[in-house]
Amino acid sequence: MRASLLVSPIVAALMFAGCSNDTSLLPFENGAQASSNAVAFTTAVLRTAVGDTARLSLTRSRRASASAETIRWRVADPMIAGIEDGLVFPLSEGTTTITASVSGGAAVATVVTWGATEVDGLHITPSAVTLKPGGTEQLDAELSYSNGLRVKLRTSPTWRTLNPNVATVVSGKVTGHAAGETRLVAIMGGASDTISVTVGTGLEMPGDPPPASPRLAAPELPREYLNTGMPAVTGRTIRVGYGDNFQSAIDDAQPGDELVLDAGVTYTGTFTLKKKAGDGWIIIRTSGALPPEGTRVTPADSPRLARLVASHAAQPVIQTEAGAHHYRLVGLEVTAKEGATTAHALVNLGDGKSSQNTIESQPHHLVLDRVYVHGTPTLNFQRCVALHTASTAVIDSWLSECHGNGFDSQAIVGWNGTGPYKIVNNRLEGAGENVMFGGADPSIPNALPSDIEIRRNHFIKPAEWKGVWSAKNLLEFKIGKRVLVEGNVFENSWLDAQIGFAINLKSTNENGKSPWGETSDITFRYNIIRNSAHGVTIAPNPQKGSAVPASRFLFEHNVFERIGTGDYKGGRLFQVTAIDDLTISHNTAISSHSFLILGNGGTSANLTVTDNIFAGSAYGLSGDGAGSGTAGLDKRAPGWIFSGNVITGAKANAYPTGNSFPASLGAVGFVDFAAGNFELLAPQPSSSGADVAQVRAMTAGVVR
Repeated sequence: MRASLLVSPIVAALMFAGCSNDTSLLPFENGAQASSNAVAFTTAVLRTAVGDTARLSLTRSRRASASAETIRWRVADPMIAGIEDGLVFPLSEGTTTITASVSGGAAVATVVTWGATEVDGLHITPSAVTLKPGGTEQLDAELSYSNGLRVKLRTSPTWRTLNPNVATVVSGKVTGHAAGETRLVAIMGGASDTISVTVGTGLEMPGDPPPASPRLAAPELPREYLNTGMPAVTGRTIRVGYGDNFQSAIDDAQPGDELVLDAGVTYTGTFTLKKKAGDGWIIIRTSGALPPEGTRVTPADSPRLARLVASHAAQPVIQTEAGAHHYRLVGLEVTAKEGATTAHALVNLGDGKSSQNTIESQPHHLVLDRVYVHGTPTLNFQRCVALHTASTAVIDSWLSECHGNGFDSQAIVGWNGTGPYKIVNNRLEGAGENVMFGGADPSIPNALPSDIEIRRNHFIKPAEWKGVWSAKNLLEFKIGKRVLVEGNVFENSWLDAQIGFAINLKSTNENGKSPWGETSDITFRYNIIRNSAHGVTIAPNPQKGSAVPASRFLFEHNVFERIGTGDYKGGRLFQVTAIDDLTISHNTAISSHSFLILGNGGTSANLTVTDNIFAGSAYGLSGDGAGSGTAGLDKRAPGWIFSGNVITGAKANAYPTGNSFPASLGAVGFVDFAAGNFELLAPQPSSSGADVAQVRAMTAGVVR
């Protein structure tokens, strides 16, 4: 594949390990020895074209000592040329000097480069590989130029595998995992090449050790996404005005009917959605004009909403009968009784207790659409919305002032329901956890909240809550499967009832009654996480009670900013303990303490950390007692993949090859990181970091 661009300085630095201006020792050409006496180049001025090579030869005094020495090479401007064993590699047009030093003398030559030789192609050999499971093979890579020159790469290109179940590649070393075929793609200098890989179980020999466990595919996405388009009214339109009995209207409604509540009117009580025969929808809506579908309601819309208020602190405003289904609540304001200081749940969909113990008893097909559910600045209560249901959505809504002191409180929580769930385009304020699945054992045997879509929400703990309400996490899964978290903004999480991780993921068997408890298949992408003491913590089963260990997580194209800075002290980006099948790829993260801590509670299998920008961390990667960098990976995550990352301030020799190490946050090349613009002035090695433009597009309008 032909590429019409020059070898960039960054690519060149990756290509030629000996081209830096450090003082590393390089052996004299062709194994010859340099003496401690004076040396000189045979050519004082070397002229050569970009993309070509030329050799600088040394002469030595006749009085040269017989003692052997190595030569120190130094390039004044490594952006113009590099040198390895006396061979000069011109990288860009210009003039520089090269110095060869031995004790007692030095030689200096001027190098003049010109021209614009193009990269013509990337060539991987062999072009096809056949392996058995667990087998490996090392690949070679060369760049070719339009002048016919071919240069063997000293550092591996960026690799992609089309099917990591079959084979993976790290630093050019291919490992077979499971029977099948795949292709590997290599990219460098604007050129690419592909090779085929075949892994066959028939290739094992008697007595061979069992193959390594295969690297699993990406986490499974939700199997079902709820369609929340407005259903048609096929029955009656029933007006429920001031003084009318709202509960009686619900009792009398039939599938296909709509109940219209007067905007601005307060309806007081606990209102129960009843089970009806048939599958038609019952719509309960305000008479006031609402923003269109897909537009979030805000407190400013309150005058246009019908207002539902609790009559008693211990009772919810809205609850469901067992098996109730096909209700859509539109344009309602739901809140506690005026003057109340305590409450339980404002909206309680389904039952989290033992009385709801079969799949059939779950309420299902429920939609909260453009609702404003809120406490008050002084209300001490547990939650705004409880989801113990199947097929339920919370969309285009505003859930706020959901807070408590001395106990957990949430904007949304659920544990005794199967899903699917859709939580899209909401403002979600919760002190304990803004959204949590888990917290108690499901009473429905083997049930887990599953197929969950969480998109375009603003998760926020208002800063004025600090020191007032008990705070934990922004999003927590103790149980849940097949979850997509995409295009959200997570904001403000501090040290309080816990140490302030924004995201907390683990499997639990909360009270010892649900050994099937599991958190798995979580895809977390295109999100912004800001102003948090810490980023993400993941553990397999950290609490008492047997559970299915958490596994299969993907974090990609997320932006983490201000983690562990200012009022949010801490700075751990990812804290991971013995998690299988975790991929952290293409994230841009600014964290003050560390970017990855691998806990000592076991080992993590199939850990992949590629193409990230980890900036600002004081301690980098830690193996929690097993050393930093490569040592920590080897001990806590054997079989790791770690490449294409940009890591500021770290020592390169402590980490695997195939990564880059700018000296500081400012050297990464952000457009304006101080202003929160984490786009890059120029592409980093292997296109590291999040696709910031896409993150912006997918979170546009989320914060209102």
